Parts: sequence; structure tokens; C-alpha cells
Amino acid sequence: MSNDRSSEWLYYWRALASMPDVRWQAEYPFDKDVVNPWTGKPGRHRFDWALPHLRIAVEIDGGVWERHGGRHGTDEDRRKLAIAAAMGWLVFRFSPQMLESNAKVCVRLVERALDIRSGLEVKEKRKMFQNN
Repeated sequence: MSNDRSSEWLYYWRALASMPDVRWQAEYPFDKDVVNPWTGKPGRHRFDWALPHLRIAVEIDGGVWERHGGRHGTDEDRRKLAIAAAMGWLVFRFSPQMLESNAKVCVRLVERALDIRSGLEVKEKRKMFQNN
């Protein structure tokens, strides 16, 4: 991503992450206590960013866009997402191009999910936080 666009993404992401009760965990091992149905072994998948208590995750696809999705277009990645879905996770996947073209929309989509899953309007949280 270009510097201006990555700065825009970071600006919106930091605003979202700075709200009260929003504690993102990086490289979160979401399925470590679950047996992978394809391998019969404990899960080893991780999300780039996760809010475990709300089961919301954000995945940012690799830095280089490839025609068929690169690593993110493989069956292993599909298995990861299927396991996550079966566990009740809501997973947002963004490409660098999506973040470059409109970071604000990407963050607003995640923000809306927080709204719904937390039961407390994110706008109200933001208002409370800004007034302190």
C-alpha cells in the first residue's frame, strides 16, 4: 500500500481500536482447542486480528495481489474459514487494494458488526469516549 493510503487505514483502525471495551488481539489462535475435522489434529489457525469475546475477526490478505487469491485462495484457507464459521466467528477479509481504495468503508463494516454483536451502539461508545 502507498504511504498515504496505509496512513488512512491506520488512522481509521486506531480510532476503532481505541474505543473502550475494544481490545483486538493480534495473531489470535482461534481453533487451538478444537479438533480439525480434516486432519483429526488440534487446530493451528490464527486470525490477523480478533475480538474473541465477540467472535469477530479481521484478515488482511497477503501484500501481493495474485489473480486467484494467492495463499488465500487455497483449500486450506477455505477450511480455516469453514471451521471459523462453524464456531460462530464473523470473519472480515480485506485485500490491500480494498484498504487502499477505501479504508474508511472497511473499518465502518467492522464497526457495524461491533454494533450488532456487542448490543451497545458503537456510536454511543464513541460519544462516551470522546466526552471523557
